[in-house]
Amino acid sequence: MTNLPGAQLTFQAWRDTDLFGESASVRFRKVDDNTLLGAEEAIDMSSFDQAYQEISIPFPVEAAGEILRIEFNFASDGTNDDFSGLTIDDIRVDAMNP
Repeated sequence: MTNLPGAQLTFQAWRDTDLFGESASVRFRKVDDNTLLGAEEAIDMSSFDQAYQEISIPFPVEAAGEILRIEFNFASDGTNDDFSGLTIDDIRVDAMNP
């Protein structure tokens, strides 16, 4: 983000859960000290997808000018079932004005 005024994260997500007890989020962190940049962004896990769905999240303004890491987090309720959880594909970062 050192040369961009702003950016948007776009990815394909396939949510395959039992629709209760799972959570997912995206975090933006500074590489040098792991500081969280902006708020953690929740991924809606209340859907059971039949195909990949595009999700877009704007970078927080705190990320401007930073070297950063993007974290995808998924937590399951630990029940014994045959759901795969969350699959992420086709991750893209596009420049944009904040």
